[in-house]
Amino acid sequence: GSGQRWSHMEVGANAVFVCTCGGGPGAVIRVDAATLSVEPVRRRPVWMIAYGEGALWALTGESDTIERIDPKTSAVVESISLGRIGESGTGWRYRMAVGEGAIWVLAPASLWRIDSTTKRFVGSVPLGHSEEGSSVAIGDGAIWVAKPEGILLRVDPDSQTVAKTIPLGTLVYPADL
Repeated sequence: GSGQRWSHMEVGANAVFVCTCGGGPGAVIRVDAATLSVEPVRRRPVWMIAYGEGALWALTGESDTIERIDPKTSAVVESISLGRIGESGTGWRYRMAVGEGAIWVLAPASLWRIDSTTKRFVGSVPLGHSEEGSSVAIGDGAIWVAKPEGILLRVDPDSQTVAKTIPLGTLVYPADL
């Protein structure tokens, strides 16, 4: 719709993938990093994108399917149903990050690990209830979950346990901003 704005991007495969999925499902385009040409990737509604394990991943449908997209051809290579998670709450949208050999899906009470090669669910990490607005990222050999109530969790991908709980404290803005 006319109210959609470019809101999320992922970088990989010599391209920048940009989505209009900020306030709801949107479209995805691919910008070639060398030629700067722009082409559509997905016109069907996408809730979120992530890049990792050599592919672009899109959360589609009513936030219940993950599609693996070939970053060069934009073809959907496979789909994974999230129906097994059975944790979606009213107004909750799954979040995902891809890396460490897996797709990590953040649900209201758990972080689910899906093997990116076999598409099998290979475990989940209980996190306690998370509020809408939680986010997940991968880096430095860990999965990171930020909860809007002010907690950062460091999840070890091998043991699939919360290795550290870091309180973020009260958010204070400097007076001169």
